[in-house]
Amino acid sequence: GRNWQIISSQINMEAPSLINTTRVSGWLITLAISLLFNSFLRSLAQQNQILRELNESKFRFSQAFKFAPQGIALINCTGDLINFNKSLCNSLGYDQDELYEKNFFNLITENQRERLMKIIEGNHSKSGENHQYETTLLHKNRHPVNVIISLARTQTNTHESDWIVQIIDISHRIVYEHLLQEEASYNQSILHAVVDAIITLDEKGNIRSVNPAASHIFGYSEDQFIHHHINNFVQDTESGSVMHHIKRHSDSNNMNIKINHNIIGLKLNGEAFPIELQLSCIHRKQEKLFIAVVRDISK
Repeated sequence: GRNWQIISSQINMEAPSLINTTRVSGWLITLAISLLFNSFLRSLAQQNQILRELNESKFRFSQAFKFAPQGIALINCTGDLINFNKSLCNSLGYDQDELYEKNFFNLITENQRERLMKIIEGNHSKSGENHQYETTLLHKNRHPVNVIISLARTQTNTHESDWIVQIIDISHRIVYEHLLQEEASYNQSILHAVVDAIITLDEKGNIRSVNPAASHIFGYSEDQFIHHHINNFVQDTESGSVMHHIKRHSDSNNMNIKINHNIIGLKLNGEAFPIELQLSCIHRKQEKLFIAVVRDISK
């Protein structure tokens, strides 16, 4: 019971062109958005990668800072401790809470404190410039601790620069050096007290060192022996030269021979006197040396 009406009209040819333009524009906009989104995703991935690397670097640095065998501290220009590791606590005998209450300047012995303060307060120090010297810190028990201290100013753009301080405890080395010095002094005292002349020679027979007894026996000063040949002071009438024995036994690592057959010593005044000579071989710094012990047997 309905009536339908069909109406026909001419197609407008501009409509498809507008639609196509709209479609192309939409595709271009979509492509641009896709490219921007893809760039954003790549940037986000790079940012996450950089953040992971930064966190890993921070972790490695914190582990190195925390477990370093030498003491490390971060201080500000007034000496307040910002951070430090356990090695510093162990070196000075403090626990962590006790050390946080200390000013680093007060941990330096009084006679060394001014030098550190001048470095930190001075305007000549550049970021990254390292200052290193030996000084003494104060242990919790108030005894001095010998250390090598290295400090450098950190670089920052946001606030006043801090200082990174590295401390190497050398107390054991100092003790060992003192023991070596005492041992060397003791050996030198023995060497000076020996009544026999002790002369050190190289493989060519040149004199390297003598003890005071050599000067007393031969009449020369110690300086007059150095770098002169042993043949100028000793003559072996049987074999011709002390060098004969040195060359003959130079291949022996355990050379220890006693020469007591017509060996003649020559004094500064030209006087000849009978001596007894004992040769032994030593090695020093990969060099073979010979020790000649000379005894005046005139009496």
